[in-house]
Amino acid sequence: MKKRKKSKAAKILVPLAVLILIAAGFFVYRSRNSGGRDIPAMNFTVRSELYRDVIEITGNIKAAQQQNLQAAGDGTVEAVYVREGDRVKKGDILFRLDDSSERYNLANHDFQMNQERINGALGKLELMEQQREVLIKKIEDRRMTALFDGIIGQLTLTEGDYAKAQDNFGYLIDRSYLKATVEVVETDASRLKAGQRVTLTFPAYPDLHVEAKVLSFPAVGRITTRGTTVLDTEIRIDNPPAEILPGYSFDGEIISGEEEEIIMVEAAAIAYEGGQAYAEKTDGETVLRADVEVVPYGRDMVRILSGLNPGDTVKMQTEGGFSMGRRR
Repeated sequence: MKKRKKSKAAKILVPLAVLILIAAGFFVYRSRNSGGRDIPAMNFTVRSELYRDVIEITGNIKAAQQQNLQAAGDGTVEAVYVREGDRVKKGDILFRLDDSSERYNLANHDFQMNQERINGALGKLELMEQQREVLIKKIEDRRMTALFDGIIGQLTLTEGDYAKAQDNFGYLIDRSYLKATVEVVETDASRLKAGQRVTLTFPAYPDLHVEAKVLSFPAVGRITTRGTTVLDTEIRIDNPPAEILPGYSFDGEIISGEEEEIIMVEAAAIAYEGGQAYAEKTDGETVLRADVEVVPYGRDMVRILSGLNPGDTVKMQTEGGFSMGRRR
């Protein structure tokens, strides 16, 4: 019984193995002799893009100048002459503290000087004149004046308030231009030059594009807490839009070179023969060899220096998207 079962199984397996061998041979034969004509070839289109040589930056805008409004001494606020948003000129009085005590001291000193002019010595009068200048300065210190033309950005004082020395009561800003300090990493330092154009965008006004320029940068780098070396680069906005206020954040680009058109194609479209790179241009019916000059460009792409133009259709030379083409 066992011998009959083995014999029956053998009769089934032998024809099956023969069929598998015939099928394998047929596919090998087709693969070797068809030349790939039954397999549709993949084509690529040569395309172009504009390459912009830029240095990306981020930062926060500052006013050209800022004066913190502080009292030189303690005292009651006797008068406030400005409000937030007011424009002022250099030398304008912004607020004044009670100066009655200082004025009394000056008047008393003047009386004593008059007495000395009648009875005193010339040397003592010269000393008293110097003391008078000090008393006048103390009266002036009871007044806060603008150090430059600008706008009152903030002021929290009102008449009758009691001010303490060095307390901050607001600030005056100069918006004749705006500025910022941005970090440029050392790898971009060689492309950085004073006077370069800068374009800025602000999250507060996404559709507003603001022009600036590189003002200066140091000759020595700074190592950040992250361990990277940067150049603290000053940029400046002349005639800034009224919408942009000090403190606003921005993203920007320093234009370090001219725009350039880059012609490119997948690296798999390029083949090599005898050290010469070439591509096979096709219009769907005919194929024409075109010798090309290429250099690597990004991942799995090459830049075309000569031999092809945007819009050309070229045949794939390799399978699987290799970084370089087929070689012969």
